[in-house]
Amino acid sequence: IGKYHFAKLGKMLGISTSQAEEITNFISNNLNPYPARSHWGSIRQGTIARPEVYQHPDILIGKLHGQENGPLVIEILFPLRGSLRVNPLFQKELKKVPEEKSEKWQQDHVNATLLIKCLRQRENTMRQMLTIITKYQRAFILNGDKYLRPITRASLAQILDVHESTVSRAVAGKTTQLPNGRIIPLSKFFDRSLPIRTLIREIIAEEHEVLTDSQIVVRLEDNGYQIARRTVAKYRSMEGILAARSRKNIKMQVA
Repeated sequence: IGKYHFAKLGKMLGISTSQAEEITNFISNNLNPYPARSHWGSIRQGTIARPEVYQHPDILIGKLHGQENGPLVIEILFPLRGSLRVNPLFQKELKKVPEEKSEKWQQDHVNATLLIKCLRQRENTMRQMLTIITKYQRAFILNGDKYLRPITRASLAQILDVHESTVSRAVAGKTTQLPNGRIIPLSKFFDRSLPIRTLIREIIAEEHEVLTDSQIVVRLEDNGYQIARRTVAKYRSMEGILAARSRKNIKMQVA
């Protein structure tokens, strides 16, 4: 199955080559022998996780009704409604608290106030960050992966005048729903290799004769991307696309 020997597989199972290919494609597209596979991906190591299916987004990005070219609208979904505050009764009782408890209560009040301030600051940072991202990545949000523009957490942190770790924490584990209903991790807005990987997928999907990685490099140069052959091989592997020789063998078997 791994080498896509459909004819040999069909002969072993007593079925046609086309049936063997159909079964193999179903296994590849629908079944996963490793339940934790979605957590294994590592772009730096040249591998990528099976795409996760997200059910509930943390952020909604949409368009105003009837305004196709209007500004994008952002809605942050919070698990709890309402606002957090220090109980007024507690603040009132601070004036009456016995002297031996006064210092501790005052410190508790300071800690609670600081927590609320930090949460509000985090929410404000998140809104500012999303406003910048949606403006900068509008083409990607509306038109797809190929239109993603390069941006880093460090550059965004500089614009917001916060530490890079603040942006990283705000992004980690968050998902957003795009206007077309697609839910993606917020970290995808910072995936600089995504447009190139998307273009590689398109080039290979449209190939009439099987293209080598070196030939794909030339096609990418025609589209304004200067990358090395080994980088093409890495991105192709991340997308789960076989090497030219294996793709050629599959076409010969199908033919």
